[in-house]
Amino acid sequence: MGRKFSRRKIPPSAAQEDAAEDSRLLEFSFKHLDAIDSNFGLDLCDKDYLCSLLRRVQSYSNYTVEMFRDFNHESDRNTIDPEYLRKHLNGKMLDEQLIESEAWELKLGSPGSTWRAHGLLIHNMFYLIWLDPNHRLFRSKHPRHNNKAKL
Repeated sequence: MGRKFSRRKIPPSAAQEDAAEDSRLLEFSFKHLDAIDSNFGLDLCDKDYLCSLLRRVQSYSNYTVEMFRDFNHESDRNTIDPEYLRKHLNGKMLDEQLIESEAWELKLGSPGSTWRAHGLLIHNMFYLIWLDPNHRLFRSKHPRHNNKAKL
């Protein structure tokens, strides 16, 4: 009897895995939200800010990771320098995987608004870390914004 050959599954390349990951829908987690920080706590957020945040989260929930990462100057999100963010995360409860991940700033509200939220993207999960209704993590350079003190 002849030997029967079975097909071996060829493992996907790293590029194929990245493409598959980037096509997944973006998800959100409040697991690491710092709700009591004196600069970013929930008590600083009014109803309008929180409604704007939920609308933005709902909108981004229809984005793939690839769509979310594809941004330009007019977009409502941008990346944050990881070193700058790490400096402000010192002593926080985040594990190494979170600290080494992509950091993002989300713009909330109408154009020209100073409302922000900051978080970290790992695979297709966006972890909201700080709510920033007073634009305190980064000082705005826009002339219409009230330039609050940078942390």
